[in-house]
Amino acid sequence: MILNKLISKNLVTNVRAAKRRHRRRFDHAPISWEQVVLEARKFRAVFKCHEEADRIFVYRVLAASQWNLPPRCVWSALEAVHQIQPRSPIRYFHVVLRDECEKAGVDLYRAIRGVQVPTTLPTLQPAKPRTTPVSDDAMRLRGDELQKEIP
Repeated sequence: MILNKLISKNLVTNVRAAKRRHRRRFDHAPISWEQVVLEARKFRAVFKCHEEADRIFVYRVLAASQWNLPPRCVWSALEAVHQIQPRSPIRYFHVVLRDECEKAGVDLYRAIRGVQVPTTLPTLQPAKPRTTPVSDDAMRLRGDELQKEIP
């Protein structure tokens, strides 16, 4: 009884607002930007982001899929773009992703709102070119080299 009198309606409202602010921030969720860059390569295989805003949108979606956006929504939207091959793939991806998130009960814009893409993303090391095999003739020792090797 005493506890009910001490907790006022104002205090409960302030606590709920603080919890909402805490949930809204994305700072406490560790984002693996290396993983985001890796997954962005899968997007580049399906469509190219010609605008900087489109690239940032894809990075924000991939970062949010590590925390509060269902990853299956992202990948099903990408699969839809791959199968349909529309004229504007980023717009189609955006629409399908928004619909998929609505079906999952997640607000897409609220989920990606707190994500800040760093200006310098960690880049993956470029793949080293494969070496060409050396021919058998190049592997053979010349006569004078052979005499040096065999005493």
